Amino acid sequence: MLFVLTMGVSGYAQHQHARAATILFDPSFWKEELRLNGHQYLRMQEINKEFYDRLVVAFKEMSDDRKAFRSAFAQCWVNRNTQLWETMNARQKKKWKKITVAEQQVQQIDKSTSFYE
Repeated sequence: MLFVLTMGVSGYAQHQHARAATILFDPSFWKEELRLNGHQYLRMQEINKEFYDRLVVAFKEMSDDRKAFRSAFAQCWVNRNTQLWETMNARQKKKWKKITVAEQQVQQIDKSTSFYE
């Protein structure tokens, strides 16, 4: 369900790209490549926990109103992305952009090869 909502919100998140880079993946998985310090890593974990906690609360409150829940999800998603982005320094942001381009290319290859299977 979260995947479906993520896909639905991706257009909204792309619109927010001018403010901050859209973060589709969790940067803490690339802790070594980004050279995150302990504080940054823990902060990213806190941001992700807050994000999922807010989604659970929103789902419980809006389980019968999909449109309201999608809106709440989009708001939480943008907030999460902004906070994760602000946690990184300039060098890490540059490295993050390179990592995400590579990840998106891998996903495109996976999509195109799965067509032939």
